[in-house]
Amino acid sequence: MSESFPYGYKGTPLDSSVLASAFSRDFVLVLGDQDTDDRVRETEAMSQGGNRFARGLRFFATATEEASALKVPLAWRLRIAYGVDHSPGPAVQAAFEELLR
Repeated sequence: MSESFPYGYKGTPLDSSVLASAFSRDFVLVLGDQDTDDRVRETEAMSQGGNRFARGLRFFATATEEASALKVPLAWRLRIAYGVDHSPGPAVQAAFEELLR
């Protein structure tokens, strides 16, 4: 997370206690595995992955690494919605399934 905001939290007032609190919250990241049709974005965004799905996976991996480095549990879950692109309907369906778990 050494990137500056909005691509990371460098230069923000966030500290390890804020991150630890965020990592302890119930959070589900829903990603469509077909959400790969994306426009070229800023260099900083593209360095995090060439499409939304890749950037989402990197976001979750980075959160996992940061929680481990802080020695705090990560209560977050990753839900990959297979066959789902950037269409909101199937993504919302996957999110509702997670909420009703």
